[in-house]
Amino acid sequence: MQAYFRRFRALRGKSVEGVAHDSLQRSWCAMIVRWNRMLRANASFVEWHEAREEVVGNYSLRDLRARVCSNAWDVGRICCVQVREGCAVCGS
Repeated sequence: MQAYFRRFRALRGKSVEGVAHDSLQRSWCAMIVRWNRMLRANASFVEWHEAREEVVGNYSLRDLRARVCSNAWDVGRICCVQVREGCAVCGS
């Protein structure tokens, strides 16, 4: 359950370290409310969560930067991410 909570927080770009107790408590309660609501609807929280992670990953700027970099190098072009802001993928 703790692993799901860490992943639930990560979906929102937050961690569980260095956070106020009240914030963690509200987030935990939100996760449990969603878990229970999905159980009542005969839906799987785990499946929903994995699908949500995939959707968020598809729209992640970090992943987009990595794809742009690798696609540029695949066709023999300079990484345009590197030109604008410095690329962590290719180290340029």
